Amino acid sequence: MSAAIFFDLDDTLYDFSGASRRELEIRLAALLGEDRDRLPEALEAYEAIREPTWHEYMAGRLTFEQVRVARFLQVLTRLNLRRERDQVQKEADLFVSGWMQGIRPFPEVEPLLAALAGKVTLGVITNGHPQQTRTKLALLGLDRWFDGSLVLASEAVGRAKPDRFIFDLALERAGVPAGETVMVGDSLESDIAGSLRAGWVGAVWFNRTGKALTASPAGSRQRLAVEPSFAGVGAQVRDMVSWLERKGGAA
Repeated sequence: MSAAIFFDLDDTLYDFSGASRRELEIRLAALLGEDRDRLPEALEAYEAIREPTWHEYMAGRLTFEQVRVARFLQVLTRLNLRRERDQVQKEADLFVSGWMQGIRPFPEVEPLLAALAGKVTLGVITNGHPQQTRTKLALLGLDRWFDGSLVLASEAVGRAKPDRFIFDLALERAGVPAGETVMVGDSLESDIAGSLRAGWVGAVWFNRTGKALTASPAGSRQRLAVEPSFAGVGAQVRDMVSWLERKGGAA
């Protein structure tokens, strides 16, 4: 197979935001205890620190496990509350195990993977922990579509998207050139811009939240598609595969 399609995982193949939000409310309420009437305040604080702590992870200053504990600790600090470290660790661990149990792929995901299997090489590139990534794929029932060597988790690789290294490593493992490889993901910077800067020929941005695209990261020889639904994403991926087949035939 001369072409490859790599997918992001969270909020691309399943609704990570929705699943994690429901469990977050449960775990924060448990952590607050008698102060649970401050849950709206705690949720607001969590949202405020979510991105800064993610940047700490991306910079290599925190591990994936440290991020989730740090967020709960910082929420308590903002609310001027104190809890035992063991309790914070417990709720942080329960948060992850809890939201993962109810995850399901978007309905159009499996039909798309079934249509692509055997025609192109399939892979996953995600910023996260390798064991947690394998667990998610198994719970989603999607692990059968991806060879283990083509599931790249940033903590195992040592670099996170949008670093070019992880995209180059994906190409090396797939044995497919950048000019025959497409990235699918929900993050404009990490997934789309990162892969296109690495020279990948195309990308499909799953823009669920309707963010504005002020400037395209695609070059003149690259293709970028933007879709608000996974049904649209699937149609664009199929179109790109057909385009790659025509391009390969012309070559």
